[in-house]
Amino acid sequence: MDVTTTAVTRLPDHDSICRSRYPRKMNSSHSPAEAKSSFATQAREELEKSSDANVVGTAGSVLAQYGLMMGGLFHERFAVDYAPLAEALLLKALELDTANARWPTALEQFRNLRQEVGRAK
Repeated sequence: MDVTTTAVTRLPDHDSICRSRYPRKMNSSHSPAEAKSSFATQAREELEKSSDANVVGTAGSVLAQYGLMMGGLFHERFAVDYAPLAEALLLKALELDTANARWPTALEQFRNLRQEVGRAK
């Protein structure tokens, strides 16, 4: 084995890196107090002011995905209506970066999933 092969075989595999950085356990609780906290309010305000399409669009995508799941779990007591915020952030990302196909795709997927969830109720 040459030096390159030896060095590569000592690197951790991709799965172990992902597991250490991105735990698979999703937060499965909802705190109405945290959702309406000053931190949450400040985060929303920063996203509204941001001109970084990647930050805004990623926040919108995450909010859309997890909002649908958490909304399904806690629909009786969900403190914040995530859907308008997720859609607004995805629209803003599209406006900021019209050449990026990621944002219209994410927006379309969110709208389609929202319709499916509405039909399943």
